[in-house]
Amino acid sequence: MKNTILIITIFYVSLFVGRGQTLNIESPHVIPPPPEASALFKSTEIPVNLSTGVPNISIPIYEIRLSDFALPISLNYNASGIRVDEMASSVGLGWALQAGGMISSSVFGSPDFDTNGYMIPGTPFGVQDRELDPIQYYSGSQWIRNDDYEHCFEVTGSSLVFGSGSPTVDAIYDTQPDIYYYNFAGSSGKFFFSRDGKANTIPFRPILIERDGFTGFSIKDENGILYIYEAAERTLTSTVTYTAQSDFAGGISNTENYGYYLTRIETPKGEYIDFSYSDISYVYDLPHSYTRYRATGNGTAGMSQDVEVRIETATTVYGKRLNSITSSRSHRVDFVYQNCARLDLPGRPSPGALTGSYALNQIQVHYGTTHNSFTLEHGYFNLSSYQPCVTTVSDPDNHRLKLLSIQKDGEPPYEFEYFGNNALPNRMAESKDHWGYYKSGGGRYPLEPQNGFYTGGNRSPNLNNTKQGVLTKMTYPTGGHSLFDYELNMARDTLSIPGSSQTRYVDIYYDEFQPIQEIDFTITPQVQPNSIQVSYMTTGTPVQANLQFNVTLYGPNSYYRVFQSEEVVVIDQIYLDQGQYTLRVEQVGAFEEGFFSMTYVEDNVTPPTTEITNVEVGGLRIRKIQDFAKAMDITPAKERVFSYTNPENSLVSSGRIANKPEYSYLYTKYIREYVSTNSTFMDRAGVFWAQNSTSIQPLSGLQGYHVQYTNVRVANEESATKGYTDFKYSFVNDLVSYITYPATMPTSYDWKRGLLMEESVYKYDAVTSLFKPVRKVNNTYKFYYTPPDYIQNHSESGAHLTPPTEPNETHVVAHIIKLRYPEARLSLNARYNAEFDITSYKLISSWYHLEETTEQIFDNNGANPVVKTRNFFYDNPVHAQLTGTEMQTNTGNILQKLTYYPDDVISVSSLGSPNLTNAQKLQVDKLKQDVLHQIARPVQVETINNGSKTVQRTNFAERNGIMLSDTIKTKKGSGVMESRLVFHAHDSNGNPLEVSMPGGPRTSYIWGYDQQYPVAKIE
Repeated sequence: MKNTILIITIFYVSLFVGRGQTLNIESPHVIPPPPEASALFKSTEIPVNLSTGVPNISIPIYEIRLSDFALPISLNYNASGIRVDEMASSVGLGWALQAGGMISSSVFGSPDFDTNGYMIPGTPFGVQDRELDPIQYYSGSQWIRNDDYEHCFEVTGSSLVFGSGSPTVDAIYDTQPDIYYYNFAGSSGKFFFSRDGKANTIPFRPILIERDGFTGFSIKDENGILYIYEAAERTLTSTVTYTAQSDFAGGISNTENYGYYLTRIETPKGEYIDFSYSDISYVYDLPHSYTRYRATGNGTAGMSQDVEVRIETATTVYGKRLNSITSSRSHRVDFVYQNCARLDLPGRPSPGALTGSYALNQIQVHYGTTHNSFTLEHGYFNLSSYQPCVTTVSDPDNHRLKLLSIQKDGEPPYEFEYFGNNALPNRMAESKDHWGYYKSGGGRYPLEPQNGFYTGGNRSPNLNNTKQGVLTKMTYPTGGHSLFDYELNMARDTLSIPGSSQTRYVDIYYDEFQPIQEIDFTITPQVQPNSIQVSYMTTGTPVQANLQFNVTLYGPNSYYRVFQSEEVVVIDQIYLDQGQYTLRVEQVGAFEEGFFSMTYVEDNVTPPTTEITNVEVGGLRIRKIQDFAKAMDITPAKERVFSYTNPENSLVSSGRIANKPEYSYLYTKYIREYVSTNSTFMDRAGVFWAQNSTSIQPLSGLQGYHVQYTNVRVANEESATKGYTDFKYSFVNDLVSYITYPATMPTSYDWKRGLLMEESVYKYDAVTSLFKPVRKVNNTYKFYYTPPDYIQNHSESGAHLTPPTEPNETHVVAHIIKLRYPEARLSLNARYNAEFDITSYKLISSWYHLEETTEQIFDNNGANPVVKTRNFFYDNPVHAQLTGTEMQTNTGNILQKLTYYPDDVISVSSLGSPNLTNAQKLQVDKLKQDVLHQIARPVQVETINNGSKTVQRTNFAERNGIMLSDTIKTKKGSGVMESRLVFHAHDSNGNPLEVSMPGGPRTSYIWGYDQQYPVAKIE
C-alpha cells in the first residue's frame, strides 16, 4: 500500500503531565488550560508511545524549510478516548493543529505572577528542608511565635477574631508553583519557576526560558534557535460554590491566567518564521462538581447532619486563532476559518460581546509557483445533518465539532469514520467512569456503602461506552484505508477481598415484668464504624411520672447518651468507639410500644484476603491496526497486533496505574465562635464522611496519562515478515504523602518512567515453526537525582524535604496550608492559637541521560550473537551534551568518539595541541553566551579507532552578524593540525559563497530557489 502523506506510528521514546482536575472542595485546586491549548498539549500530556498504547495518527500538511531548520505543519489525532467533558479544537474533537507552538499553564492555587502569586516579591516562602511546625506560646509577659507560625498565619490571610466580631482577613498568598507546558516545532515539555526567577524544565534540559513580564515568553534551545511567544490568550475562570447549609457557606472566586502563542522563530543565521493571529472570545462551563457530607453519628457539634456542596465553574477565553505563517524565504501558509461561530462554542452578544470560536475550513500553502489548498469538511456529533452557518442548536454542550474529511485540491479526500453512530453524551453529563470517560449509569457519585453512601453509580469502565466518538477508520486518497481496533486499558492491581462478616443485634423491648433491663456488648476493632444503626421509640417530653420508657447507653471514657423519640420511631446511625458498653432501659407504667434496637456489622469472622489480578481501566489502547491497499480488499496488506502482557505470562497485564480512584474521606469541620455569656471562645468540630464526585487524588500522572505499560509486544501478521518485537519500559511509583488532608499532588517521578529498557526482535521460522531472535538491545540510564533521606531527616512523612545535591537538579517544595481555626483574641494576653492543616509535595527538575546500550545481533539460526556495547559520556553538566561514546565488540574492537563544545573551552589550551589563538577562543566564547546559546555546536571531534586517533577542529568567525565556520582543520595521531577547508565568504543567510582546500583553487557557489539550494558551482 502506498500512502506517502499519512504517518501512523507508535513512537518508542517518551515525552511526558497532568491534566487539570475538576475543581472540588478537597481536591487539589487546579485550573486547566482552554480547549485549543488542551488539544495542542494532549500529545504532551499523553506521550504517543507504546508504553501508553496510544497510536499517533498524523496527516502532514506542509513543511517550511530554512537552511538549518524545518517547521512541520500537520493535523494530529489522539486516539486515547474522548472524555465526557472534553472540548473540540478548531479542527475537530480529538484533533489538533500542529503548526506553531504555545506556552500554557495549569494553575495550582492562584497564578504565579498574579497578585500575591508564588513568584511575586513579598509572597512568603516556606521552608524547603523540613516540615512546617507552627507554634505560638506565652512566655513571661508576651506571646512568642516561631517562624513557621508567622508563615502559616500570613499565607492564610492573618485571620484574627476579636471578641464577638467576624474574623479579619488579609490577603491570602499562593504557596504552590504552577506547571507550565511548552510546545515548538515538534518539541514539547514542561517547566516550573523557582523563587530565584529561573525556569526549570522537567526533566532538565539546557534551554533558556525567559518570561518577559506580561508580554510573553522566549525560549532559546541548545542550538541557539529563538522561539518568541507574544500572542497572549487570557482566561478568566469564575467558580461559585453553592450550599443550603450556612456552616458550609459557599462563595465566589475568580482567577485570571495567561497563555502565549508562538509569534516568531529566529535561527542563528538570521532567518525567521512569523506567526500572525486574530482575536476570538468565547465562554464555556465546566461540569459541576459536588461533595456530599454525612455525619458519622459521633455528633456534629450542632452542624447539619447531611450536606451537599455544588461547585459551578465558567471559563471565558479571550484567545487567538492562527491566521498565517510566513518566512524569510517567502513561504506563506494561510489558515481560513468558517464565516460563523461554531455550534459548540458559539458567540454571545451580551453581556460582554464574545465572538465565539471558529472551525478551521481551509489551509492554503504558497511558495514560489506552488499553491496548494487543503479543505476540511466538518459535521457535529449528535447532529444528523449540518449546513455551515445555517444549522442552529439549542444546547451547545450536546454537540461537538467533528472532522469528516480533508481534501487537497485535485485529489480525493482523506475520510474519517468514528465509533458510535455519531452519538456522544452531553459534555455536562454526570455519567462517567472513574477516569472521566462515558459510562452509562456512572452517576453523580459512586456507590460506596462501606462509608455509608448507599446511593450512587457504578463507575467501572465499559468498552463500548468508552469508544464513543473515537476514530475507527481512515480512508486515503489512494482508495486504501486503515482500521483501528481498540480495547480498554488494563492494569495489574492488588484487590482487597473482605472477610466474611456477621450482623450483630442488641435489642430491648418493653417488658411489663422487668422495669429495668440491661445488656452488655462490646464494640471490637472488627466492627465496621459506619454500620452501627439504631431504631427506637420512647416516651416524650415533658417527662410523666407514671409513663416512662427511658433508654441510656453507657460506654468507655465516660460515654453517656440518652435516646428519646417523642413517641415516634426514630432511625439513626451512630458512631461508637471501641470498648465495652451497657444499654439500659428503665420503665414506668405500660408504654407497650417502647423498644430500642441496634445492629452493627462485625468483620473478619473469616479473615480478609487479597487478590492480585488484572483490572480494567478507563481509556483506550490500540489492539490492532489493519492497512488495506484497496477499498474492496478483504485481506489487509499489513496488520499489526499489540499486546500488553508480561512475556513470561500472557495472562498478566503489564499495566501500572498512578493512583486508585478514591472519593471518600473523614472530614472534620471546624468552627471557632465567640460565646457572649461567659466572654470566651468555643471550638466546635463536626466529624463527617465526605464524598467527592471526582477522585480525591489525580488519576493521571503517568506522563499525563493514567496507565502505563512496562511490557508491550508488536506482532506483524503478514507471512512475509511474520514476527514480533518486545519492548520493555521503565516504571517507578510517585512519592505520595502520608497526610491525606489537605489533598495534594504526589511528588512526581514522571521523568523516570516510559524509558526504553529493552527491545527484542524475533522472526518466524517456517521450517521449525519457532520464533528465533534477530536482535536484542538493553539500555541503562544515569539519573542525577537526590532522593529523600529518611535517616538524616526524620520529618519526611511521605514528603520529600531533602535538598538537591546533583548537577542540574532543582527542587521546589510546594505547601498547601489550610486554616483550621483563626487566631482569637479576647485581650492582649488572652489568645487562642490559630490551627492549621498542612501538606506538601515537591516539583523536581532533574537531569538524566542514556549511559549504556548493549546490542546483540544473532545469526540466521538465532544463535552466536555479535555483541556491541556502547557507553555514553556526559562529562560537562554545564552544557549537558554528549561528550563521548565508546563502542566495544566481543571481537575486541574499540571505537571512541570525543566531542568538545563551546563550554568545554575554558582556555586556549582546552582542546590540546595546537592551542587556540586568543582570537579563535574569543569566537568560541561568543557561542556559549546567552545571547547566542549555541552550546550544542561541536568545536572539536576526536575519533579513536583501536588506538588510532584523528581530530577535526572547527574555527569560527562572525560574518554578517552570524557565527559561521571559518576553517575546518584535521590532525592524525601526533601529526600537525592542517587546514582542510577554508570558508572565504558567506551570503546574508550563512550560505558559503567561496571555499578552498589547501593548495587548491577557490570554488564559488551560486545559490537559488530563494537561497536554499546551490544552482551553480564555479571553480
